Amino acid sequence: MNITKILATLISFGLSYLASYLMLLGSGFFPTPEISNVLLLVLVILFANASKKAFFYLLLPIVTLYALYTPVGLTFGPPSYQYVASVFATDIQESKEFFSQIPLINFVACTGIFILLLGFRFISQKWQIQFHKNKTFLALGIALVFISTPPFKFLQEGSSAISKVKAELDRLNSMSIQSEWRTSQLNAESRYDDYILVIGESARKDYHHAYGYPAENTPFMSSANGILIDGLTAGGTNTIASLKLMLTKPDTEKWEGEYSLGMIDLIKSAGIKTYWLSNQGYLGTFDTPVSSLANKSDEKLFLKSGDSFHQNISDFDLLPKFEHIIEQKTHSK
Repeated sequence: MNITKILATLISFGLSYLASYLMLLGSGFFPTPEISNVLLLVLVILFANASKKAFFYLLLPIVTLYALYTPVGLTFGPPSYQYVASVFATDIQESKEFFSQIPLINFVACTGIFILLLGFRFISQKWQIQFHKNKTFLALGIALVFISTPPFKFLQEGSSAISKVKAELDRLNSMSIQSEWRTSQLNAESRYDDYILVIGESARKDYHHAYGYPAENTPFMSSANGILIDGLTAGGTNTIASLKLMLTKPDTEKWEGEYSLGMIDLIKSAGIKTYWLSNQGYLGTFDTPVSSLANKSDEKLFLKSGDSFHQNISDFDLLPKFEHIIEQKTHSK
């Protein structure tokens, strides 16, 4: 394949891509069309181009519908019952008023779709560019089509989860999140000098003797003079998912933690000195959503950090550190 044909191939593919992008954008369903969706429509164009009848009697009518709706879609969004009903109930004057609301540039987009498609057809025919006969193209096309089907849901969900976590960690690492709590005060019932919150590993309550499990495995919880809460539901299915909601005042609609309204910041706003002792891993300034919350504490200790991250360190090693903090003499809470 010579340089000229390679260039023609790239141009024809580019024209089909731009046409597909404008078609999806003009449909009103895709404010910002994703690359995968655009490429799927590109595949339809490339395969339909293999047959003259398929191109003119199948593809062209479909593209025409997209193109004609594009000015409306760019202005008012996707077709709906209201729009269709209006078409049947409107008169010429109302039609003129309707189209007068559409910017001229949107009609240019409509024309552009036809120009791009016909330009693609002209170049591909002149240079005999046959994408459907290229085995690599066929393999990639099949993979692209099937990757959006249930058998590939594992890859989709995995990729989505990784991207979401990375975006959250990037946000935590890229800025210092300021507290949105104002100054708060302790009420008259806050008579203690020390307040201790113990966060343990996840465990179902029906495996605790204090909640009815037959084996006596909770001697302190079962006998301590305190309030045993029955009915708390964790905010997530794992440590990070739960704590980033339970240690902040979360967004209950998006089910996301709000790091600017964290519990540590709230406690500090009342003038209480805070300590965070943990046997969880800590690698950087903001390693995880939980460690980003912990980092707000006045004093913090992570047993697993740096070279000791992969060591098997017992939770009991926290007790001497905890005892040392409790025995410190202080005039504040």
